Amino acid sequence: MSKKTFTVLGDSIPKGIITKDNKICLAKNNAVDIVQNYYNIEINNFSFYGQTLKRIYDKKLLEKLVKNMKKENSNYIIFSIGGNDADYNWTKVSENPTSNILPVTPISQFKKILQKSISYLKKNNINIIITTMLPMDPNRYFNNVISKQGEKSSILKFLKQDLSNITRQHERYNMALIELAIANNCPILDIRSQFLLNKDYLKYLCDDGIHPNENGYKKIGNYIIKLTKKIFKSNKTDVSYNEEEFSQIN
Repeated sequence: MSKKTFTVLGDSIPKGIITKDNKICLAKNNAVDIVQNYYNIEINNFSFYGQTLKRIYDKKLLEKLVKNMKKENSNYIIFSIGGNDADYNWTKVSENPTSNILPVTPISQFKKILQKSISYLKKNNINIIITTMLPMDPNRYFNNVISKQGEKSSILKFLKQDLSNITRQHERYNMALIELAIANNCPILDIRSQFLLNKDYLKYLCDDGIHPNENGYKKIGNYIIKLTKKIFKSNKTDVSYNEEEFSQIN
């Protein structure tokens, strides 16, 4: 019988990073742990702090993963990425606030790499799931992270004195994830909308405004279970699913 394997490629959020007293720590239970414990499955979590889609592509990580996957299995790769690609080198921004400084991965390049990655995986019969980006708090992110990396007034000049430019930048990349997922018939786990439906979602973020806190990771894990519990049915050795329902989760 075909075995189903699940691999997450992501950044610090699927990794389970939290910040406490300006220190980077790991949550006791990240969202990936919560989901795999609920379904009693193993999820390979290849998520790293600072990870970008461009870095995954440049390091040929997909090729390495596919090479080690058994073709007789039903293999799934979950992309949980984008926040670091959308970010800027804020020190460079501070030094050149009037320059046309591009994000870590410019949006056109981000889309191109994502499409190439999806096409490559589909060619190798790998199933792809896309997760949306978590909403952020631009005020906390600016005050507790960005402003520590340069001259505050210079960075504000680059942002046109409008911190919502930070969230709009992230939204562009989130929409790119959704657009390409739809274009390629990839299921979407829309965690972002689930959070935004909570009027008090900011209380689930750390002081840095971008990472979930311990309760935030519980919320993400529960949201994923909510989005998938009608699809997956767990037993001790495998996960069965309804293919038609699975295609409708976006």
